This record gives sequence, C-alpha cells and structure tokens, in this order.
Amino acid sequence: QCGSTLAPIKNEMLLPSMLRDYLFEISPHKYSPENRLFSREVVNEWMDRVYGWTISYETMSEWFKMVEARGTSINIASNIGHGTCRYQVLGEDFDRVATTKEVEEITEHVIQGMRDGCVGVSVGLDYDPGYFADENELLSIVGCVKGIWGYL
Repeated sequence: QCGSTLAPIKNEMLLPSMLRDYLFEISPHKYSPENRLFSREVVNEWMDRVYGWTISYETMSEWFKMVEARGTSINIASNIGHGTCRYQVLGEDFDRVATTKEVEEITEHVIQGMRDGCVGVSVGLDYDPGYFADENELLSIVGCVKGIWGYL
C-alpha cells in the first residue's frame, strides 16, 4: 500500500491520478510541481473539463455512499490512507516530524476513516508524506486501528 486514499479531503488534495497527464497544464513546472497539494477548486475545474464530473465528497463515508449510489460491479474494501490523513493536518509542511497535537489530529482522521467503513490503514513509508512520520506517529495510528476494532 502507498498511504494514499480518496479521502479525507477538505480544501486541498493530491492531484487525482487520472489528471496526471494534464499536470503540466494545471501547474507548469520544469521537473516537478512546486506544490504537491492542489485546491479542490482547481482540481474540480479540470475534472469537469476533462471528465464532466467533480469531486464532491470529503470523507470516506461520503465516498462509499457515492460509489454505492452509482453502482459498481466489484466488491470494495478500502483502507484509510495515513498519508492522506497526514496531508490534511500538515498540508505542504509535511516534511518534518509531526507535533503531539498533529499526531492526535492525524489519528482522529484515521479513526474517522475506520468508522466510515475502512477495513485497515495504509502506510507508505517510502513515499511523501509518510516518509517523515516518526515511531510515535506510526504507533499512534496502528494503536488506534487495533483498538477501534473492539468498538465497531
């Protein structure tokens, strides 16, 4: 797993993989974009232009409901992405160890994802932003996943 999921997202998000072919048009750059996160407004402008739909959900619960309403031919079991949760708390300032308060916020996002229906957590320690998580942060998110199963 890579630590990324489709939610939680608020105002900023990673560029959806389906838009990567349009990255240079969205954010002209020499080698890589200046920022990793893009505003929902910019992403949705391109999603609407290229695919005719926009991202309207914020939580995994809302994403699951959208998929169910549209229908799918496969069963879906999603993890909650530690990296996605970390981006929601740290934004572009992700390349450092999180403070105790930030770890608590990241953990709350993970717990909410589990309550929304995720079956586990995905952590990508070889990738940004998970690469910068320290042992305390990782133990906190793993501990909450272990503990939440008794409460679901």
